[in-house]
Amino acid sequence: MYGVEPALVEKLQGKLRRPGPNTAAGRLMRTKTAVHIADVRTEPGFFDTPPGFAGPQLAIHAGARTLLAVPMLKESELVGYIIIYRQEPEPFTEKHIELVHREYSAAERATRIPAATDRNIRGFASRFELAR
Repeated sequence: MYGVEPALVEKLQGKLRRPGPNTAAGRLMRTKTAVHIADVRTEPGFFDTPPGFAGPQLAIHAGARTLLAVPMLKESELVGYIIIYRQEPEPFTEKHIELVHREYSAAERATRIPAATDRNIRGFASRFELAR
């Protein structure tokens, strides 16, 4: 988890369970498409979590308000996803969404994501900020 405080990473990784169906990750896993939530506080059902599922951890523990979740697919199979969030309710632009898709949703990239270096992630973060 890039840019997330170590104590929060530990807390989030300790709670890895199946994402709730109304969370960004839950919707992405069901549809295998990008999910953009402009403001979690106004999103119907976002905080409703059935028993046995993980609630919206980034919203609860990191104060995430706006979320963008993009799938990483390989031969139409979901192999992972990336979630970018803001602590303010500020929707991502089409430019941001396109940049994340281009960087992380291509199948051939999906197998290389675990080997991403901190330098590569910082470079992506810089390009993402420039897209504002």
